[in-house]
Amino acid sequence: MFEKITNKFVPDQKESSKTYRNQIGIFQGWVSTAVNTLLFIFKLFVGK
Repeated sequence: MFEKITNKFVPDQKESSKTYRNQIGIFQGWVSTAVNTLLFIFKLFVGK
C-alpha cells in the first residue's frame, strides 16, 4: 500500500538512492504533519 502511494507522489526516476530516500523522507514528513494536524483539530473540538 505504501509503495503504491509513494509511486504516485514520488515518480520513479533513475537517480541515486540517497536522493530517493530524501524524497521519501520529505513525503512521509508531510503525511505525518497532515495526520497530526487533523488529530489535533479533532481533539480540539471533542474537548478531551
